[in-house]
Amino acid sequence: ALRRKQRVAHGALIGTPDLNVLSLSPELFFRREGKHMSARPMKGTAPRGRTPREDARLKTWLAMDE
Repeated sequence: ALRRKQRVAHGALIGTPDLNVLSLSPELFFRREGKHMSARPMKGTAPRGRTPREDARLKTWLAMDE
């Protein structure tokens, strides 16, 4: 039911004896193809600032980041 409501391009269910992790994301982070693993970490994200001024500073920082 969640998969139908959260239409995203990438997802994973990782199960271990102690923990289950469900991940749904519009962006690819890891891809495993056989014995090969590649990583594409998300870019362009930052936490919200505590004030509008801090939000503006973070926005500028993201725009300048390569």
